[in-house]
Amino acid sequence: MISGKVAESMHRAFKLGTRWVQGGVIYGHAAQPTTQETRSRTNELASLLHERLVLQSQGLRFIAGDFNQEDGQIECMRDWADRGWINVQTWALQKFGTEMMPTCHGKTIKDHILLALSLPCI
Repeated sequence: MISGKVAESMHRAFKLGTRWVQGGVIYGHAAQPTTQETRSRTNELASLLHERLVLQSQGLRFIAGDFNQEDGQIECMRDWADRGWINVQTWALQKFGTEMMPTCHGKTIKDHILLALSLPCI
């Protein structure tokens, strides 16, 4: 139990029109989020989604959730970026010039939606 909530991840698929979309949601460890130990434990959770959605799947995919980490702070996030996945806020900034908005107490961005390049909006 971390800060009253369980850190976890899950994977699901759903049909959108005639196409299947696969996605995963993560709730990262919240206690002492800036320590290497907490980042490593959150990365372990993200690794489950990494294996299933990034390495074993193709097509329409997303990973979202409250990582309790800023973009790029854990290894999986850096690998996703290297493989062409993009944070929705980064995509909106690049495509529309939309300012990135804090998601955590109005100060930082620790909640993320990451999309595989195969999603149609990209």
